[in-house]
Parts: sequence; structure tokens; C-alpha cells
Amino acid sequence: MKQILSLIAFLLPFTLLASDEVGKSEVKTQEQVFELPISKMPHDYFKYEVAFFKEVQTDCEFAMLEGGHLDKKEDKSGVYYEFNADDEPLKPCNGKKKKRQIYYEFTQILPGISPIKIVTPQGVGAEIRIYERIKTIKPKILKRKEK
Repeated sequence: MKQILSLIAFLLPFTLLASDEVGKSEVKTQEQVFELPISKMPHDYFKYEVAFFKEVQTDCEFAMLEGGHLDKKEDKSGVYYEFNADDEPLKPCNGKKKKRQIYYEFTQILPGISPIKIVTPQGVGAEIRIYERIKTIKPKILKRKEK
């Protein structure tokens, strides 16, 4: 009986520590919904690129956050995208710290189906950049000589 009590006393702090870590690893998320503008143009006339950012205190003018990935998921409410990334800056910086909007290097072109729903970790913002097709450039065909 004494051995069982000493074993419980020995293992209890480790189990409490492990359960505390599980609670900390749960990341709070937020859903961001973008309503795309209605257009009568062909579906490939616009490209919709999503970019992610975070407002942080930094001493860099042109800092970027490394990595990131977007997973396409589906539930009963429809299709949505889930963004995950680490907060690793790409380069060390020197200078005066200011609150800046720092973008992740990761961006992705999404289909133009409205609304676009994106789930991000708390504190990470998203924006949709719309690119319009101005013109199509045709290539020049050059003949190559075989060696």
C-alpha cells in the first residue's frame, strides 16, 4: 500500500504538468469571411490571392514571417480554409521598435467563389488581393538548332 501511495505521489506532478501543457497547446482561432465583388467578366479575368499578416512590435522596415500553409477543409456549413504558421522572422533586424503589420511569406491564389471563409490563429489577419488580367502576352517561337 505504501508503495502504491509513493508511486502516485511520484507520478501525480508529471500528469498534472502534462495536462496543463495540453491546455496551453490549444490555439484560439477566428473565422474571417470575405465577400467577393460581383462581376460580369469571365471567371478567369480576376485572380484572388490571400495574404496573411500579424501586427507585432519589431525593429524592421521590411520584415516577413517565415512559412505558413493553407488547408482546404469542409464541414456542414461548406468549404473553408485553415491557415497555420510559426512566427519565425526571416531576418534579424536593428533599429527602433514600432508596431508594424508584418506579412507571412506564404500567399496562395484561391478560386473566385464567394464567400471565402478563412480560419486563422487569434491575432493573425488575412486579406484578399484582387489582380485583374490586363492583357495576355503571346510568346515568340524560336527555332533551336540541334547540336
